[in-house]
Amino acid sequence: MSKRFSDLMELEIIDVSEGSKFGTIGDCDIVFNRLTGEIESLITASNFSLFSFKNRDYMEIPWNKRINVFAKTILFDLKTKF
Repeated sequence: MSKRFSDLMELEIIDVSEGSKFGTIGDCDIVFNRLTGEIESLITASNFSLFSFKNRDYMEIPWNKRINVFAKTILFDLKTKF
C-alpha cells in the first residue's frame, strides 16, 4: 500500500501495547536511511501534550515496530521484540 508523504503527516501514532498516543507523524522528526530513502524511525515527544512545552522527553519509535497503517492511524507495538 502506498501513500503520499503529505497523507502520512496526518496519521495519529498509537502504541497498542499500552494504548498511548504520540500525536501525529507531522509532529515528529522522521529518520530516513540515506542509501534507500526508506523510513527508519520516528522521533517524538514521549510525554505528548498540547500544553507542555518544557521538560519534554523524546523517544525513538523504530519503523519496523509498526503493525498496520489505517486511514487515520498508524499502530505500533513497542513492547514486542522483532
